[in-house]
Amino acid sequence: RDTKSFEWFQDLLKAIEEEDDARMEMAHDGSSYSLGTRSGESMIEIHTYLTGKLSYEQMTHVHMNMGEVDPITGLRSPTNFGRPNLDLIFRAVAHEHPATDVGAFFCGPHRMGATIEAAAKKWSSEGHDGTKFYYNKENF
Repeated sequence: RDTKSFEWFQDLLKAIEEEDDARMEMAHDGSSYSLGTRSGESMIEIHTYLTGKLSYEQMTHVHMNMGEVDPITGLRSPTNFGRPNLDLIFRAVAHEHPATDVGAFFCGPHRMGATIEAAAKKWSSEGHDGTKFYYNKENF
């Protein structure tokens, strides 16, 4: 919950997003192999959730600065507010990405991490068409 840890994780996610953008651009130009994705398709989906409370001033800042990038994280994917519906998220990802290995990366409190890890195990499927989720916790 400290600012330096959040900024470190935010910078890491931005770097991953930028690498994915560059990979998609190269795939679009035909200059790279695209690791089983359709040409120009993103390999990265980032789902961020802010579960803590924001002040009125913070919410005003978020609302006033909505644009192409999220005003909280600076990512192109928006920040969601409140607790995530993990069954809905994992079910949708498994449906959209059959026969795929998916990394679920998390930073936050231990209890929430245990819940995400359990959902990753629950929604992993065996077999040729199954989606396999791998839980990863980022520590600072």
